[in-house]
Amino acid sequence: MLERIVGAAQVTPGEDVLEIGPGLGFLTYFLLQAGARVRAYETDAGLADWLEEAFGGQRDFSLVRGDFLQADCSMYSGVQDGADQPGDGGQAVRGQTPIASARVIANLPYSITTPVFERLFALPAITEIIVMIQRQVAERVVAQPGTREYGALTLFAGFHARPELLFHVSPGNFHPAPSVYSSVIRLRMRETRPLAGEAALLFFALVRAVFSSRRKVLRNSLRESPFCGLDPAQADRLLEASGISGGIRGEQLDMDAFAGMALAWEASDLPRPRRKQGRAHEAGD
Repeated sequence: MLERIVGAAQVTPGEDVLEIGPGLGFLTYFLLQAGARVRAYETDAGLADWLEEAFGGQRDFSLVRGDFLQADCSMYSGVQDGADQPGDGGQAVRGQTPIASARVIANLPYSITTPVFERLFALPAITEIIVMIQRQVAERVVAQPGTREYGALTLFAGFHARPELLFHVSPGNFHPAPSVYSSVIRLRMRETRPLAGEAALLFFALVRAVFSSRRKVLRNSLRESPFCGLDPAQADRLLEASGISGGIRGEQLDMDAFAGMALAWEASDLPRPRRKQGRAHEAGD
């Protein structure tokens, strides 16, 4: 099954691959066999010792001991001039060779899927993410408007990448068998995001407003949301400027519709959100 993931990824010799949570290194083995240069992040000290013993002598393998969510990832900043890279705290980090392009291929721990996505989406060198995750989460990432699975996570992932479901994996492929099904998805990073600056902030304010009360019609979601800060008259003005009916549910809107509303809001004199937005995918969807 792990060999199938590497096959689906079409790994080429010499390419840079970032692996998160390699565990006992089963996927790592197939990646190295395919010729990838693997940089693995492992937080468990015992497993890290195992990985060092198994792969430490291989030129194309490097191990980072620690939590990927807290690790210095400045080598993936996309800078290619060979200069020292800024670390997470803003200070230069010496001894790291910048990586201009890399893919993520990993069997992600289910509990950190969305925080990992958030971190990866901020790394300019990452061009593609191929991961095995919990099937329920995968279905939310690739969902279509109007479905039960469609929500804030769908739009968060789709804003940064083009998600695609590759295949499902049954519990019987693991020992011991977990209680949930898994899925392998591919996310090809967008070269440019649909929106930037204030329009992007307004986009995610709208997403949070809609999916914090997804069963309400759009007009009521906007009027009553602390994430937008619009009174009823202002919400109606935004809908009119966007050319969108307030009588539909927001979960029926695709990304282009949300983007159009954000641009209409940016171009208007309507007040901006006062509440701190937090993470776009934490809208209770």
